[in-house]
Amino acid sequence: MSIKAFHIAYFPLLTLAFACGKASAMSFEVVMMRGEPAIRATGEIVAGDAERLHTAMMSSSKHSLGYYTLVLDSLGGNVAAAFEIATVMDTARVNAYVAPGGRCVSACAAIVFIAGREHIAAPGGLLGFHGCYNAVSKRINYNCNEAISNHAFRHGTSYGAVMAFIERVPYDQVVWIDNKQADCWAINKYDVSPKPSEYEQCAVEAMRAAMRPIQK
Repeated sequence: MSIKAFHIAYFPLLTLAFACGKASAMSFEVVMMRGEPAIRATGEIVAGDAERLHTAMMSSSKHSLGYYTLVLDSLGGNVAAAFEIATVMDTARVNAYVAPGGRCVSACAAIVFIAGREHIAAPGGLLGFHGCYNAVSKRINYNCNEAISNHAFRHGTSYGAVMAFIERVPYDQVVWIDNKQADCWAINKYDVSPKPSEYEQCAVEAMRAAMRPIQK
């Protein structure tokens, strides 16, 4: 069974969404950012969004350097639909961003954002993580969390870093990650943008501190 089929067959009722006000279906709008076209994706992630994203990925919406810019602002949604969006992103060179003032939460952060070849939460943008849960029982689904963490690994992001943010966080709680924290734990991934000089430095320092012998 393919990865995509596994997601659809086993995760139809699983949700990664943060309940905060009224949500709407995801829309994809081509906008101009710094003189270049970008696709702004907003709203709840639902079935059919992958096709809508594919439709928005035209030559006129492509950056002059040959990639698509996907700017995310979403509270999350259906897990299978998010994986389908990621599959569309894998067929082209798509970079994902959270702009200043934007929020990318749950399935948006753990699946769609991570699928970007480059994915960066800019200063002032926030990523929100919590456990993958059954929409009916509200219980965390650990197999789903495992699939999400493996998805991160396949897209060049630490399995352990993503799992740490979703493993035991209930559906009604969110771990918020800002730009500096996303750099620290390598949740941000750089490709066309220059990597910050202190990228991963705080994580390295934390590991060194944890390995120091206890002073008696």
